Amino acid sequence: MSHFAPPPQFRTVAVGFVFLSGFIFSSLADSATYYWFGTTDPNWNTPSNWSTTKDSYTAAVSSPTSFDTVYLVNTTVVPTLSDSAAGLVYINGDCKITFSAGKLTNIGRFRLGYVESSGIPEVTIDGAEIVSQGSDGGITLASTTPALLNIRSGTITNGMFFNLHAKASTTLEKATFCNMSGGTVFVEGYKTYIGEQGHGIMNLTGGTFYGSGFVTLGANANGVTATSGHGYLNIGLSDGSGNGEMYVGDYTGVRMDNTLGTYTSTLQIGYGRSQIGELALHSGLLSVKNIHVNNSNSCATFYGGILVNDTFRGDFTNEGSTIEMASDFAVTQEKINSLGDGETFFTKYQDGTIGSLTVSGTFAQTAGKLVFDIASDENYDTLEAHELNIHGGILEIQFLDNYFPTEETYYDLFRAVTDSSDWSSLVLQVSSGSTSWWSMTDDGRLRYQASNQVPEPATWCLLLLGLGFLYLYRR
Repeated sequence: MSHFAPPPQFRTVAVGFVFLSGFIFSSLADSATYYWFGTTDPNWNTPSNWSTTKDSYTAAVSSPTSFDTVYLVNTTVVPTLSDSAAGLVYINGDCKITFSAGKLTNIGRFRLGYVESSGIPEVTIDGAEIVSQGSDGGITLASTTPALLNIRSGTITNGMFFNLHAKASTTLEKATFCNMSGGTVFVEGYKTYIGEQGHGIMNLTGGTFYGSGFVTLGANANGVTATSGHGYLNIGLSDGSGNGEMYVGDYTGVRMDNTLGTYTSTLQIGYGRSQIGELALHSGLLSVKNIHVNNSNSCATFYGGILVNDTFRGDFTNEGSTIEMASDFAVTQEKINSLGDGETFFTKYQDGTIGSLTVSGTFAQTAGKLVFDIASDENYDTLEAHELNIHGGILEIQFLDNYFPTEETYYDLFRAVTDSSDWSSLVLQVSSGSTSWWSMTDDGRLRYQASNQVPEPATWCLLLLGLGFLYLYRR
């Protein structure tokens, strides 16, 4: 699709910071304004790198302190942060900034494209740690001008939200991009927006994005229903490469208005009637408890990768993804910290657990794989839909806890009001035993038939030949 094409060459950006020390103030009257030029060295704390006037490159002043507003002017600077701090962060204009080492902690919003200008801000996180704290803390892109955020390595922690706002991206050609090919993003609050009032595109090809509460593709801004957001989330590339993972967990805690709220892990695709959202899963992994396709202009397509899901609102067509069911979608910092080398949240907490998938509309499959875990005769994964329309793909059976069935055991894996599937089109795979012992009945039940109950044709031939020779020998 044209809107998933690589972004155009973006020009460089200017950046600004405000140092707030734990609170968000409505007035910054007491704050000084500093400009970064980095003419002495890349050290954030070197006084001669700063100026109190935009056009001065020589004034030696102390590095920013509490309540200071900062603009980064140098178009190629790579500041050594040295565990620095700031308040609000503004990245505007026509220059480029790369954070490749150190840690920057800001209280409040980290904004790209917030001030009107002819330039397109571009920020690259490649090894640094960025922490946006507070009840209004998080990254916001392109509320005034289009912007570009590249995440290649390092860590970004958002205290409340991650907002690819994109209000300024009024057309697809002016879309705002977040390209994540590595690193880790944490959203500790309850919302992630991709395309709020404008065209926002997130390409996740590497690294891990941990969200909580809800992720919305296509949203209106602050309840302005007349505007239409367009949000696009691409996980992996169309050639099947890329290993990015997105996990969306539950959230219970303080909202931005300082009231308490509880949000279940949900991906909203097209929030409301006028907003448009598109999800494309090509490779990598997406784990979210609820997926809601909210209008006919929005869609979710599954071409590859792994989807871990519990409830899907809308029609679901699998064209090549692996569909897994799980019992645990509670992504917590404690669980993330417990992951060992080579482990992911999926491999440690979801794979090999019993769950279910409920689809409100039609579940169709032409390719891809359905993975069902079976722990006992009565405890196994299930898929329920209003209508089933399965005409291809793989059905993979995984046995848990050393379980193996006895002869003539049936499993009601699939449940539907209407069934128009061709069950013979499914290719069966089992984790132990021969696939020849298994079959799908005409009404969609999985049947286990013991290996010694119905011999294979070749076994019948050998048996008859043996009996024939025995008969002749005794004659």
